[in-house]
Amino acid sequence: MKSLIHFFGIAFLGLLMLSCSGEPQAKSFDLSSTTDPTAADGISEKTPLFIKIGMQWESDTSEVFKTFKSCAIAPGSPQNTQITCNVSLPEAQLYYSKVRFYVGTLVPENCTILTFSPYFYRRSSNAAYMPTGQTDPKDCAVADRYDPICFGGAAPEMVSDFPTNNSRYFLPAVKNTEYFTLPAENTRRKYGGDNVNYLVTNNRTPGAPDPGGADPAAMAGNWVNYSVSCTTSWGRDLYKINLVISDENEEDNDPAGVDDFQDWD
Repeated sequence: MKSLIHFFGIAFLGLLMLSCSGEPQAKSFDLSSTTDPTAADGISEKTPLFIKIGMQWESDTSEVFKTFKSCAIAPGSPQNTQITCNVSLPEAQLYYSKVRFYVGTLVPENCTILTFSPYFYRRSSNAAYMPTGQTDPKDCAVADRYDPICFGGAAPEMVSDFPTNNSRYFLPAVKNTEYFTLPAENTRRKYGGDNVNYLVTNNRTPGAPDPGGADPAAMAGNWVNYSVSCTTSWGRDLYKINLVISDENEEDNDPAGVDDFQDWD
């Protein structure tokens, strides 16, 4: 009996250590959830890190997402390799669609922790901030009272306890691919129902004014772009993909104007 108790004690300690691993501001992903088995399709063997971006109309309840872009670190790339992935998606379809991010590695032995960080920015540092479409002011001035509504972008929608945590991680040794889904802007109406794609796009030139109604002073130093990274047990990046999403305007065939759904630039 003592040996059995000793065994379970060690097992519990191991689980406790596992649950405490990863970045301090990264929320772990429930590894019991279902992963799309096709997530790595089209990715070369021995790819150390990849991301695929897919879309699905907001009314679609299936698990079928059309892949629009895949970006990957080339097999055999040295450690500390970092690339930027630029994605442009049709603007109206983007507004009415869910966006799914598939991330993973095909060399799990070289990726202890895989972290996905959605983009976000601080919209206000005002103690009585009135968000678009809201009727009650929010205190965005005191750090321990930050409300998610004080922030814009994808992370408040994709990380359940944002801003306490601002990213998600999983362990490739357990499962080497995962996906994360952002609901459609038309569904969430985070910008008051305006025809904008600020929820998902992050193609803002540093220092540019904010067309989404945020306070430029609050945004300074508080803009974080999408990224996916493989790190060691000590948190050192081995491979990293930075992601920039914009919406695509119909420039040649649109008599009403070339930018019907605004992004940042």
